[in-house]
Amino acid sequence: MRLLFSIWTFVALFATSSLCQEWHTVTFNSPSGGGFTEFSGNMIVPPLPRAGIYYLWPGLVPSDRSGIYQVVLNGRKGYWTVAPGWVGPVRLPWGTGITTDAGDSVAFNNTYEGPSWTSTVENPDGTQATSNFPLLGGLDFDNIQFVIELYQQTWDFGPLTFTDIVMTGQGTNTDWCTENPGVKNTTFSISGVAANVDSQNNLVTCTIEQLIMQGPSSPSS
Repeated sequence: MRLLFSIWTFVALFATSSLCQEWHTVTFNSPSGGGFTEFSGNMIVPPLPRAGIYYLWPGLVPSDRSGIYQVVLNGRKGYWTVAPGWVGPVRLPWGTGITTDAGDSVAFNNTYEGPSWTSTVENPDGTQATSNFPLLGGLDFDNIQFVIELYQQTWDFGPLTFTDIVMTGQGTNTDWCTENPGVKNTTFSISGVAANVDSQNNLVTCTIEQLIMQGPSSPSS
């Protein structure tokens, strides 16, 4: 059985601002007024070269840009842990996390179940943890990001792969799904993109079979 733990001190994510910082991102923006209601998928855990500040995460950003609701794969302890949480000026307790190993396909699911958001992370062996974030229920999340965030480290662990991605947002416009995403400091490949419109419920579900962040597109800082 993998270790489960409650992460209350993950606010250290923002305590590293004085260190050399490197961000690599792939971004999807829903149309104005089309907030996301679900974001799920699998993240393939890469090798961890050493203990260090490696933060690899999928996340949602609200329209007021007041913070980030993310599921973070964290390498600070010399082994990988993964947990959901909120990072922003208003600090909230982090959710319950699990340990994981290189090569694992970690499933993550963030779902709005009014008035709360619920996050679940699960390993292939069935170890899972679920956390609720009721204080995020009033936010309109219109931005989804896939991020490699590094401090005093370089991208030396190979590609970061996401599979079976599902993003559901309000509205009927599918351009945000089917057109090229925003990209910063990374090369990437994407395959199996499809959009389904549920006109009755005013929802668009975007599915992506595979998204690979292949490597940095510019020299490391």
